Amino acid sequence: MKIAVFIDFSDGSKVALQQALLLCSAKQGKILAINIVADEDKKAEVAQKLSEFVQASNTNQVAIDIAVGVGDLFAESKRVLFTFNPNYVFICTHGVKGIVQTLFGAFIVKLVQSIPYPSIVFQENNSVQFNQIQKIIFPISEHEKFELKMEEATKIAQLYGATVHIYYINKPSLGDEERKLANIRNAVNHFENAGVKYEVVEEDVLFFSAGYAKQTLDYCKRNQIQLITLLATVPERDPFMNEADKENFIMNEQGIPVICCNG
Repeated sequence: MKIAVFIDFSDGSKVALQQALLLCSAKQGKILAINIVADEDKKAEVAQKLSEFVQASNTNQVAIDIAVGVGDLFAESKRVLFTFNPNYVFICTHGVKGIVQTLFGAFIVKLVQSIPYPSIVFQENNSVQFNQIQKIIFPISEHEKFELKMEEATKIAQLYGATVHIYYINKPSLGDEERKLANIRNAVNHFENAGVKYEVVEEDVLFFSAGYAKQTLDYCKRNQIQLITLLATVPERDPFMNEADKENFIMNEQGIPVICCNG
């Protein structure tokens, strides 16, 4: 197990790092702590700060390397990650209040969309111990790359014996209903073949709002969901799952981690 963790030295960074340590200490994994600077003359100073930051948190003596990239946040993040080839990338967002205050928080959605690895986004008010996940929500949309989300949900469900809630909001007036129904069937077949426990949940519209986020997050609260699965990119054909909807999921106030699947 290899996990890359973006560190901006905030309290949120400590959350992401601690969750990575929980997973890696149990699975004999390795962590790469990452920061990106704009100027070469800042690299040595930030590398020293990064080393001290991770050492202070690493009470379980997990193997942690550090990497400080120089340049554009998105391009340099991708380059550094390619050299490590992680199973997951852990990031913590600071929510709406802190979105313009830190390097990674301000660009969280674009960042998870730009890196070709599954990212797990935590909140500063994280409410979940990642190594104890038992309930995963799998929202149904008409996204064409739905298999990516099924594969990632399966990996985590198998890792912890979790149950996947295949969740569908019945909004037939918009979008490609046949594709969404086909995705339900595909998800059921996939989880059955993988030996993953699942439940299919269909709800009528409870909130008159654009997108899925508000009602899906309400379901998460009612059912103590501990992980939200999300496709990172915005599908061209899906009028619901737009950029704003993804931000609402990623910055949810309940402190539920979100796995953003990308490829």
